[in-house]
Amino acid sequence: MPQRVNPRPLGYKKLLRRLEPYGVMEVPYRGKGSERMLVRPDPATGQGPRYFIACHGEHTMIGVRTIRAILRRFAIDADQFWSE
Repeated sequence: MPQRVNPRPLGYKKLLRRLEPYGVMEVPYRGKGSERMLVRPDPATGQGPRYFIACHGEHTMIGVRTIRAILRRFAIDADQFWSE
């Protein structure tokens, strides 16, 4: 039986590195103030789901509930994401 990993908050920079293999990236110069825009573009159209996240620096801790919302928006399997 595979061991279940307990989700934990991640720093913003680490979260971006973990999302990169799934095709999610930050769009520079988008969002207002301290908001950053994450997007997973469709290769054919360049458009795709977006998620705005508050970030007050590269080491801002992003909570588990926010990470779960991001995973739902981008249709990423949570068990696979947390097991990496």
